[in-house]
Amino acid sequence: MQKEYRQIPDEIFDDPHIKRLQTICCLMISIHNDIISLPKEIHREGDTVNLIKVLQQEYKLPIQEAYMKALEIHDNYLKEFFILQDHLPQFDKWQDLVLEYIQDLGVMVTGVYAWHTNTIRYLNGNYVKGEYKTGQ
Repeated sequence: MQKEYRQIPDEIFDDPHIKRLQTICCLMISIHNDIISLPKEIHREGDTVNLIKVLQQEYKLPIQEAYMKALEIHDNYLKEFFILQDHLPQFDKWQDLVLEYIQDLGVMVTGVYAWHTNTIRYLNGNYVKGEYKTGQ
């Protein structure tokens, strides 16, 4: 809101190039979460949804190889993000603001990663219970 991104027309946000950049950011944040929470989730009882555990199961990999595969997937998304950022379509008078928006998407991903790595939430043994019970 401080940077006036709300002024960017909807048709720019609907552009497939912009939508893909946004999707990549969401995917990278999800992968960060799964990588960082893995030690905690390995020790949790019951089912957990974690990319590394899914890769381990799907490809019959040792946990270390599944971890490296998750990093590879992340790094491929990161490369794609930079390629798309460097090859933005022309958005006429909105070009500078759109470029700034895309750069800030990258800053957001970095910020969420910093939060993941600087909070006790993801330390093994720490479990944050939900606020609400099913049916409330």
